[in-house]
Amino acid sequence: MYEDEKEILINIFKDENFIYEHVGSTSIKGLAAKPIVDIAIGVSNLDQIDKYVDTLKSMYTVKYNNDSDEILLIKENDVETFFLIHILEKNSKRYKNLIKFRDILNKNPDIVKEYENLKLGLLKNMLIIENYIHNQKMILYKVY
Repeated sequence: MYEDEKEILINIFKDENFIYEHVGSTSIKGLAAKPIVDIAIGVSNLDQIDKYVDTLKSMYTVKYNNDSDEILLIKENDVETFFLIHILEKNSKRYKNLIKFRDILNKNPDIVKEYENLKLGLLKNMLIIENYIHNQKMILYKVY
């Protein structure tokens, strides 16, 4: 799924030299994950996306997150979400952390298991999102 969507994105941004990375839970070996593929696109400047907005809106829901300096593309239908595409400046902390988190988890199966247990435990117990975020940050602090 990642490779197919990446090819679509490369075709849209064919005149650009962007970096495409498979991130999120589906990029981590051995981690239980929802079938939502996260892709990070590293750009020099978010303004580079402006000329593609009309094309992107024909295929994705486009959301601007000024708090994290991110453009989020969402590919979904009425029932489910398929792709979350995070467009970030390649020198931003968030972009670097997405890659770092994936790489560290892929090298450390014990941390993968701990992270998976957190996700599944919270899902099973239907705990509030703030608890999930807090516990996720605790694992991230171990990783970083």
